[in-house]
Amino acid sequence: MENKPKRKLKLLPPYFKFIGLGLIVSGFALGPIIKLTHLQLQQPGKELLGLSGKVLIILGLYLIAASRDRNEYEGLMDLRLKSFISAFFFGVFWVTIKPLGELLISGSDNHISGAYIIGEVLLIYLSSYYWDKLARKRKRAAQINSSENNNDITIR
Repeated sequence: MENKPKRKLKLLPPYFKFIGLGLIVSGFALGPIIKLTHLQLQQPGKELLGLSGKVLIILGLYLIAASRDRNEYEGLMDLRLKSFISAFFFGVFWVTIKPLGELLISGSDNHISGAYIIGEVLLIYLSSYYWDKLARKRKRAAQINSSENNNDITIR
């Protein structure tokens, strides 16, 4: 059997994280800016601004999730996959359990919007990825510190 080379995941350049962060900040700042300028908007205008804010936040989260790190290595691809799987299962669990819980508790069946689900799945993905990445970094630093403290010479 012939070993096939692993396919590299095509990710966006690292500077897209800053673009995504800017989109998230502008999406969250849209509401207070409208309040502070005292704009009187009709209902369709308010809905359009609310939708625009959601789109900016989701697009920003996506750009952060789809951009690679400066020092990308194969272990990070495993972390990305693990984080994506956990975020996907959270989304499936949330879509099935939340309406059931609301129906049992409040007696009403509220609709969950797609933007809400996508936003939560992206947030879970990013938080899981960066949490695992930080834990891996701390574990590696602890191993280096323990090997320096032992002063043992190992022959390989």
